[in-house]
Amino acid sequence: MKVPEVGTCPICGSLPLISSLKEKEGFRHATCSFCRHEYRIKRIACPVCGEDDQKKLTFFTVDEEPGFRVDVCESCKTYIKTIDFRNLDRIAVPVLDDLDSLALDYVAAGQGYKRATTFRLGILTQR
Repeated sequence: MKVPEVGTCPICGSLPLISSLKEKEGFRHATCSFCRHEYRIKRIACPVCGEDDQKKLTFFTVDEEPGFRVDVCESCKTYIKTIDFRNLDRIAVPVLDDLDSLALDYVAAGQGYKRATTFRLGILTQR
């Protein structure tokens, strides 16, 4: 399966709302912020600008939010939350999980990162 260079939705072209790691290999999937289509994206790349230099990509977690991480890109200063429930007894529901992990948005913003799309609306805030 060919995975696109940038993580825009193959159906409507919008940016992802949230991503998730699936299967034991940890394939990365994105949920479109507009049409909610789920599609595969590169695991080690920024879904906004396509940056794939591992030195410019990092992530952080918060102990109070198990199963979530925030992937950040130093090139475009954006972030995307990533669901990783592979080791938890929990099913991912991306739109609800985005709400459930709202505290991570505040942490990322406090560190100077911007979200590429606003909450669930598919509206571009920075590209």
